[in-house]
Amino acid sequence: MHGNEWPLVFFTLLCQAAVGVFLFSEFLMEGAVRRMGWTEVLPLSIFIRMGLLVITLTAVGISFFHLGNPQNAFLTLGNLRSSWLSREILFLLIFLTCTAVLFAITLLSSPSSPFFRIFQVVGGLAGLLLIFAMSRLYMLPAVPTWNSMLTPQLFFSSTFLLGTAFTAALWALRLQAISPGLLPEIGESWIRRTSPLLAGLIVSFILISLLLTVIFLLRLQKFPPVFPATSSIFSFPGILLLIRIVFLLIAAGWTFFLFLRLRPAAAAIPHLSSWIIPLGLIIAAEVLGRFSFYAVFMRTGDL
Repeated sequence: MHGNEWPLVFFTLLCQAAVGVFLFSEFLMEGAVRRMGWTEVLPLSIFIRMGLLVITLTAVGISFFHLGNPQNAFLTLGNLRSSWLSREILFLLIFLTCTAVLFAITLLSSPSSPFFRIFQVVGGLAGLLLIFAMSRLYMLPAVPTWNSMLTPQLFFSSTFLLGTAFTAALWALRLQAISPGLLPEIGESWIRRTSPLLAGLIVSFILISLLLTVIFLLRLQKFPPVFPATSSIFSFPGILLLIRIVFLLIAAGWTFFLFLRLRPAAAAIPHLSSWIIPLGLIIAAEVLGRFSFYAVFMRTGDL
């Protein structure tokens, strides 16, 4: 993989994390508001949407490092009819706008604003279309290692896995590290309903990611330049994918144990590290997976 591809690794992963956090956090906060009321959830809502905005802006900023001439970035929007890159940028701008507007409304006004739910729906749809356009951008007939339905499956898998892991860590960070005074008000509901749900979803998405990684690894063996006859999956890039699998297995075991701890109604609040450790393992695994994805780039003439 060329050094200039590193911005793409982090750009794609951060975009997918942002979309995942948007989808899961908006859904969970809607449920929290219905159970407890807006006043109790407001501090948490502001923090989550601020974190989401920071992730999205960071992704946008990193994207400019890959462009040869960043000043001409907006010119790519002129080819929406045929270019998946143009569509990707359009959906990213819509998603960023919705994220910023929702944060502003939360901070300055009230979610009862008639535009609030509109921006929630539009932001969610734009996020999903962003991931779809991003995956289609790589499904090139001339690049057989990428040109399969496995590419969008991998991208959406990363979206849901990173989204749930980041959401859980952000919720725990706000409730325990930044403002533990919120715990008496919303901690009990978070433990009994949201925490076990997030832990269960993380384990489920890890298992899906593991399955897709194995399929991706097996598929690569069809291409001799990736895995020569004298080589094996224990050579590059197979070894990176095997390390990724190990990280995901550890994260799955850790989170499943956490899920079992959180199921009883009288469960104690897990320490913040209980969410940060699996998030770190998942991030490391996703970086290895995306690095490997770009590393196996080859055109039909290379086969």
